Amino acid sequence: MTPFIDGVNTVPEKPFPDLTPEQAIKNGQVQAKQRNYERAIRQAKKQLAMAKRLGDEQGINRFNQLIKGRQARLRQLIKDNDFLTRDYSREQIRS
Repeated sequence: MTPFIDGVNTVPEKPFPDLTPEQAIKNGQVQAKQRNYERAIRQAKKQLAMAKRLGDEQGINRFNQLIKGRQARLRQLIKDNDFLTRDYSREQIRS
């Protein structure tokens, strides 16, 4: 923790000063949708990894297309909502 020195430190501005409770709820729902898309991308990546281990060419192609489609939806969601940011680490699978 750092001490607050009057005149030296300033209180940071709120990122959304005119945010109403209704907008905050709506933003939370949109953010939940983003997390859902990220989970779906991770799931498809896990399935792709399994298809690669099994040597299933049809599965590899199918899951690659599935991942691309889900990432496109995520990109569009982020583009439509300027308060969202994309964090690629949330799309990575952990092994």
